[in-house]
Amino acid sequence: MDLFGEANVTTPDMAMSAFDVRAANSPARYILAYAMLSMAVLGCCVWADLRRGVPFTTLLALTVVCGVFLPFARWRVKASFEACVKVQSAAIAKFKPTVVVASSWGGACALRCCELGHWRGPTVVIAPAVKACGWSSLVFPSWMPALPASAAARIVCVVGDNDKTISPSGVERMCRTNKIANFEVARGGDHRMNNYLLGKTKKGGKRDGGKLEELVHRALALPG
Repeated sequence: MDLFGEANVTTPDMAMSAFDVRAANSPARYILAYAMLSMAVLGCCVWADLRRGVPFTTLLALTVVCGVFLPFARWRVKASFEACVKVQSAAIAKFKPTVVVASSWGGACALRCCELGHWRGPTVVIAPAVKACGWSSLVFPSWMPALPASAAARIVCVVGDNDKTISPSGVERMCRTNKIANFEVARGGDHRMNNYLLGKTKKGGKRDGGKLEELVHRALALPG
């Protein structure tokens, strides 16, 4: 985006990945460790029960492992989220940005920073992860920030109506609850919304017609 230039843009590394266990703030590394430990425990229980001929220990361990998995996974996702919020808060304090633009998980982190009072300036959030779709909603429950009115008034929020990762209705409900008036649904937009934000790719690899810069200008024009 040519609005500020690359020299004036910072993208703090949250060390977050949904599946890459090498990322420090990835919940997957802890969930994988839990799964491996559980398998080791179950293996020992099976071995012990085979010697005794009674599967009681295995059944008990399997019940405990399955019963604890979802609460553990949700706790780790929440812990990863708060760790990423700390990264973003520190970046905001150091960089002192003119506007914050964030998408998906980062969008939720930006909303959390607003909720905590770490940021009250112009903000563009794109498909913020406040309510997941599908199986991921099991480990990432709905989240509803309680935004100060001064912060909500300076937020521009957009979500695609064809988003299969984040619930468009969940994002709309979050905006309605927090009285975010600058809310828009991108018709035909998916979760990435590249065509909507950056424009469709033309000959030569250039994009044209994107609305990201317009969204930034809209946020900057909001009274604070």
